[in-house]
Amino acid sequence: MNALEGIAKYVSPGSISSRDIPTRMLAGLTNYSVDEEILRKFKPETCSEIEAAAARMRQLFVKKTGVNISRIFSRDVRDAVSSQDPVARDQALWSIVDSGNDDIKTVIRSFETGQTYRAQLSALLALRKLAHFDLDRANSFLESVASDLTSVDVAEWAALALQEIQYEGGSGPHQLGDSVAKRPWSHNPSHRFDVTMPLHFECIAVTRIGSATVRTVISPEWFSRIFGDAMALVRAETFQNQIILEKQVAGLHADGSMHYEHFPFQGETKDLGGNLHLHNYWSEIRRPFYTSGTAEVVDDRHPVLVDVPMTFFRMAITSAPAAYRIDNQPLPESVRGIFFGFGHVEPRVLLARGGKIGVGDFQISSSHNPATGEPANTSYYGTFYGKLTDMDENGNLRTNARDVHCDKDARLDYNGDGTFAPDPVRPDDWH
Repeated sequence: MNALEGIAKYVSPGSISSRDIPTRMLAGLTNYSVDEEILRKFKPETCSEIEAAAARMRQLFVKKTGVNISRIFSRDVRDAVSSQDPVARDQALWSIVDSGNDDIKTVIRSFETGQTYRAQLSALLALRKLAHFDLDRANSFLESVASDLTSVDVAEWAALALQEIQYEGGSGPHQLGDSVAKRPWSHNPSHRFDVTMPLHFECIAVTRIGSATVRTVISPEWFSRIFGDAMALVRAETFQNQIILEKQVAGLHADGSMHYEHFPFQGETKDLGGNLHLHNYWSEIRRPFYTSGTAEVVDDRHPVLVDVPMTFFRMAITSAPAAYRIDNQPLPESVRGIFFGFGHVEPRVLLARGGKIGVGDFQISSSHNPATGEPANTSYYGTFYGKLTDMDENGNLRTNARDVHCDKDARLDYNGDGTFAPDPVRPDDWH
C-alpha cells in the first residue's frame, strides 16, 4: 500500500499540490472522524475532549468570520538569509512557506548561509513544503547536500527530504521506507526506552479575541523557545499502540532548572507496507491550569487548577526499515506527522507584546477554559519531523542515548533515576 493511499481516509492526495506528506495530512483534517475503537481506549472525560478536538479540527480551514489578523514576524525575506537573530531568521523563512510563495531560491540560500544545525534543518524542512514549485531544482539541491558528508546528519536529513518529495504514487526512485542512514547503529538494552528521537515542530496558533481571529505562524526555532524541545520515547514491545512525547522547556523556572512534561499517546496503527506505519493517536492527560495566565505563576488571586483532563492529537507515518529490529519488533528511523491541541493565551499578553509570546505565556488547555467555562481561546496545529540522530564516538547511530525523565507510563521522574523526584518549582502540580 502506498503511504498516500494509506491516509486517503483523511485526505485525497490530489487535493493539495505540496509533496510534503504532513502538509497533505493536515489538509485531510476537514474529513477526520474518531473511530469508536480508539474512543474505547479512553475514559469518558477524555472521550469528550477528543470529540471536541475532532470537531474543531474539521473546522480549521473553514474561512473565519469577523476580523482576521495574520501575524508573521520578520516578513522581510532577506532576514531568512542575513539575520543574526535565530528567531527572526526562522520566522522570515517560514513566512515564505506560509505565504505559499515559490521562492525556493531564498530557502536554499537560507540553508547555505545557516550557521547552525537548527538553521540548516529548518531550511530543509521548509524546502519540503515548497519543492513542488520546482522539483528539478529541489531534487538537484537535495542530492548535492545528501552527498556531502561534511555533516552526516544533515546529509541524512537531505536524503530523507528526497525520499518524501519523490514519493509521489510510489513512482520515485527512492522509497519512503528505505533507510537513509548507511552507518551502523547500537542500542542500550538497559535503558527504559528503545528509541529517544528528537522532534522538530512548526505550528499555527489561532486565537479568538472578541470578534477577531489572530493567526500566528510559529517557526521551528520559535516553537522550541515557546513550547520547548521535544523527543519521542518508544518501546519496541509497544511500538504498534503507544508512544510518549517528552517536552523539555528551558527558561520557565526562575532558578534555571529544566522543566519537563510528558504526553502518553495511544490509539491505532495501520501497517502501510514497505516498512511504513500510520499511527492515529490521542493523549489522555491531566494538567495544571494557571489562572494567572502564565505557567507556574500562582498567588492568592490567581490559584492553580490541578488535574484538569485534556487531550492532544498526533497522527504520524513512521519509517521502520528492516535494518532496525529488536526481538523482531520494528524501530522507527524517521517520522513525519501532524498535531492538534487546545490552548490558552491571555489576550492582554498577546496584544501587549504584539503577539510575540514567550515561554510560559501559552498554556495547553481543555476544550473549555477550566477557569471560566468559556471555549478555549486558542487552537494550535502543525507538522513535525524526526530522525535518529545521536552518535557515539565512532559516528555510529545510537537509538536510545538520550536521558529521559519519566517511566514507561509517562509518570514524571525528574532526575531520570527511578526516584521519581517531582518538579522542583511546583511539585504538586505536575505528575
